[in-house]
Amino acid sequence: MVSGYFLVPDEHGRGAYGAPGRPTTVLLTHIVRYGGTRQVTAAQRIAFRAGLRYWHTAIVALSPYAPHYDDLRYALNQLTGQSARQVQGVLRWDMGK
Repeated sequence: MVSGYFLVPDEHGRGAYGAPGRPTTVLLTHIVRYGGTRQVTAAQRIAFRAGLRYWHTAIVALSPYAPHYDDLRYALNQLTGQSARQVQGVLRWDMGK
């Protein structure tokens, strides 16, 4: 989960709710809220890979109930450089090493 509802210290040590806003979180949140497909840039792919390392992510999953599902799938295919597999009702991208 890229985000969640929990209390963490921000960069100034103050309490904050949820995960820090990383570039990929901002991109995917924009798609969830407003939809729309666009070409993912090389910089966004680099930020995505950095985010995977930051979160120690091995799998990316997308629920068919996500808002703007097709737009998210398109963006995630571009970010990961691969097509997702259908696994137990969700789309899954294996990001293992």
